[in-house]
Amino acid sequence: MSGDQIGMIIGAAFGCAWGIAGAVTLRSPWRETLVIVSFAISFLLIRATLSATLPYSHFNGAPYGIAVGLEAVAIAIAAITLNGTGNASFVPPVVAAIVGLHFIGLWLATGKIVFLGTCIAMCVVALAGFFSPASARLPVTGLGSALALWASVAVALRG
Repeated sequence: MSGDQIGMIIGAAFGCAWGIAGAVTLRSPWRETLVIVSFAISFLLIRATLSATLPYSHFNGAPYGIAVGLEAVAIAIAAITLNGTGNASFVPPVVAAIVGLHFIGLWLATGKIVFLGTCIAMCVVALAGFFSPASARLPVTGLGSALALWASVAVALRG
């Protein structure tokens, strides 16, 4: 299995996690339907990734390692600060923005433009979640982030 395939599987799996997170606060039958859809889309993308023949690609781990380290610290600080100030409903969109920005590091590590698109999509979703009513922040951010990640994997599968 190539590094690209591993990254695409991780993207599909995080898409599933975001999709489920976005679905859990919805009412039945939307909740159950979207959880099943999240698993199904992620399964299909992982299956396609495992059967794909992808060309060798360059990966420079330093910029990505820095991006992931900054991402982890920023998420921890944001979550602690927002929860501590009674603004917990803003955690999902702020985390989505931080995750989106970490794709700049992946772009720098690989040179693949798809990751700049993923960054922009995740940040747009984060803005939509941020400006949504508190009760809609998690569904908007979770489902939107799932779509952004799944689209990124689908684009990467096309080459």
